[in-house]
This record gives sequence, structure tokens and C-alpha cells, in this order.
Amino acid sequence: MVRRGEPFQLGAYGLRNVVAETASRGIAAHDDKEGFGVPDAQAAAERMLGTVREEVVRNRLAPLFAAYSPGADDYAAVASPQLAMALALYQADAYYSVPSGPIDFVAGYTVPGYPAFPNTVAGAPRARALILTTPHKMRSEHPNLVPLHLLEKPGPAAQRDFILLSSETVVNTAMSAGYQYAGRQGYVYAACSPYPACRPQGTSRLHLRCRIGGDCAVFLDEQTKAFDGRGYTQLFPGMGNSVLGLAYPATDSDGDGLPNVFEFLIGSHYLSADSDGDGTPDGVEYPFAGVPQSDPCHGGPSQCPGLDAYLFRDSFE
Repeated sequence: MVRRGEPFQLGAYGLRNVVAETASRGIAAHDDKEGFGVPDAQAAAERMLGTVREEVVRNRLAPLFAAYSPGADDYAAVASPQLAMALALYQADAYYSVPSGPIDFVAGYTVPGYPAFPNTVAGAPRARALILTTPHKMRSEHPNLVPLHLLEKPGPAAQRDFILLSSETVVNTAMSAGYQYAGRQGYVYAACSPYPACRPQGTSRLHLRCRIGGDCAVFLDEQTKAFDGRGYTQLFPGMGNSVLGLAYPATDSDGDGLPNVFEFLIGSHYLSADSDGDGTPDGVEYPFAGVPQSDPCHGGPSQCPGLDAYLFRDSFE
């Protein structure tokens, strides 16, 4: 049951508002006994996914935050901003996103919609890659989506290691070697062949590679040369190759607050900051890290490409 006051104490429209507004009784029906009513999970999920041209978007993207600990000499990649900040604030050897000397390539891109964090020393977490939030692929010909599992190897700084794996068999191998399972982070497309002809638009291979007897790191094809130069050339035990799957780089060509590939996903135009020409930027209508406010492809003359392949035709499932 959604209780009184909760949706309106954050100073911004957020998840509590969505849950209240989609509850079975609705906000106007609030009372002291039943609050705002019984939450409707499907309606809330549809509201969070948003609609484009009256179709519910099937999937969204989440940043894969990149961090590095000089003390532990460990790279970490996590999909939760809370966890990214916890690494910076509460680890004995803090994990940073701010570029520093030879690790300047770790920082990745500033993520739209994540402008403020409590630790200004560590800086706002940045992302080298974007992953998907649900297991539903956008086109039937795309590779299936597989989960990314986060594992941590605890211990002294020199032994600490955060990794991502997409194979349950390799997860079991890692846990037998002392890693602890820390949860599912999101989804990537399964590796496919022949590459790159088989890849979904805009994707790149996401790798896990290790140093001999040391740390393992997660990175896209675009960062391979930099990580090779730091000795990340070895396969993780049990892996036949280094590819975890296919993910997206976090670039934003038109500066509207939406990464290019997110615009591929929802159907707006990655080279137009206001795809439908209604005077409101795409990133305001459909924020990358917030609740969609309106349709970025419904307004004035539209530059939105075709959407049929990227959206449900029969609403949310």
C-alpha cells in the first residue's frame, strides 16, 4: 500500500509519484486507511518505460559505471549509482572516477541525469558503457540478452577484485576461487557470429580481461588498446574468450542529454536535440535517468526514424 506523503517529499517527480499515480485507487482517492491504494506493478513499469508514438518502450539503458582504486589497483564496473558511490565512500581503498595520471582512460563519459553525488572528492561516477535493463530484445533478429553478474573477491587491497560475468558456469568457477556473488547488474546481447555483421546497431563487444596473477577489468573494444598497454591480456579462468557480450558506448553526439544509442532505442534522432521540433529537448521529454515526461517524437515536424522494430506493437508485456 502506498502511504500518505511519500510521493511528495523528494522535491522532484520520481518513482514514488509513479507508484502513487498508477495505484488502483489513484491519488485523488487517498484516505488514512488505504493510502493511495494498491500498487499496480504493470502500470508502474509502463510509466517508467515511457511511450513513443503511443507505443510503450520495451527496454531502457543503464550506465555501467567505471571506477578505479589506486590503493587496491583494481578496476570495477557496476550498474548502480548507489554502489558506484559506495565504492568511493566506504571502501578502505576508495574507488575514483576522476582521471588521474596513467589511469585517465578509466573515467569514461559523464552520464546525463547523474549530475549530483555526495562525494565531490571522488567525483560523479562516469560510464564507459551502457547496458540494458530488461531481458527483452528490441528486434527478433538481434542476439538474445544475457544477464551480467557482479562478483567481488574480498580480502587485502592487493587481492580485491570486482568482475562481471555473463556465464553461470564461469560464475560457479569464480565462486569456487573465492569470489562472492553480488547480484545481477543488467543485460547485454549475447556474443554473436559473424561479428560485426550480427551486432545490433551501435553495439560494441564488452570484454573481461585480467593481468597475470592480478586484477581483472571490464571494457569495450574501443578501450582494448589502453588496457592491453596495462597488461590486461589474460582470460579469466573458465572463459573460452574475453567477450562477455555486446553493450553500447556512452556517447551523445547532439548534446541533448541522451546517449546516441538510447535514441536508437526509443526512436528519437541522435543528431537532433529536439527530434519532433516542439521546442523541448529530447532529454527533457524523455530523460535518460528519470521518469519520461512526454513523447520526444510527438510534436512539430518529426525527425524521428522508424520505430516499429524497437517497440512493442501490443503494448508492455
